[in-house]
Amino acid sequence: MSTTIQEGKFLSDLLGAHDISDFVPEVVGVSPTSPPLERGDVVCMIAASQDITLAGSQGTTPADAYGILLDYAINPVTQPNVNATVARSGVFDATMLRVDASVTLAAFAPQLRSIGIFLEKLNLVK
Repeated sequence: MSTTIQEGKFLSDLLGAHDISDFVPEVVGVSPTSPPLERGDVVCMIAASQDITLAGSQGTTPADAYGILLDYAINPVTQPNVNATVARSGVFDATMLRVDASVTLAAFAPQLRSIGIFLEKLNLVK
């Protein structure tokens, strides 16, 4: 028997206190030029390719917000043509989420809310 130990954030670290019965995951492709992704990243859909990338990277804007990454870690360079599991609804702890350094999570919050993703503790995030 072998054991695999995962590093990084646990799903319970990301989820807010709200009842998660409406938690909806979806599997989508990752852009081959996306920066490495990790659990808790806010992701955007690139309209031209229908692939996801880290929010704020590759020219994405808050209007492109798509969901929250649930996979532990994805590196498109070492994992070409990889798919990712993305939460498309639910309540999340904003202090555990990440966007590209060129943008703020607060900029993406209104669009995330409109698609069914609610952020707790947003006022604690820069």
